[in-house]
Amino acid sequence: MSDASIYLKAAEDLRANPAQLAAYESKGHCVVLAGPGSGKTKTLTVKLARLLSEDIQEPRGLACITYNNECARELETRWTCPAFVPPLVLV
Repeated sequence: MSDASIYLKAAEDLRANPAQLAAYESKGHCVVLAGPGSGKTKTLTVKLARLLSEDIQEPRGLACITYNNECARELETRWTCPAFVPPLVLV
């Protein structure tokens, strides 16, 4: 399965929630505020994959700023899990 098909399949899951879909499709800066278990991390992970695959060309990159280290670790865990291999591998 190609990188694009993985994140596009994950993006289809976001269609059930209009707020998640809006965050995924947004252009420019994006702030996601929601309660625990609402899908913030999944939405951001899929959005990051789309941006890196479609919009951002090397040598440019992107920044994802979280409010604490626990959130940053969770993003990194999801980003590097075998089921979701991003176009850019973190080392």
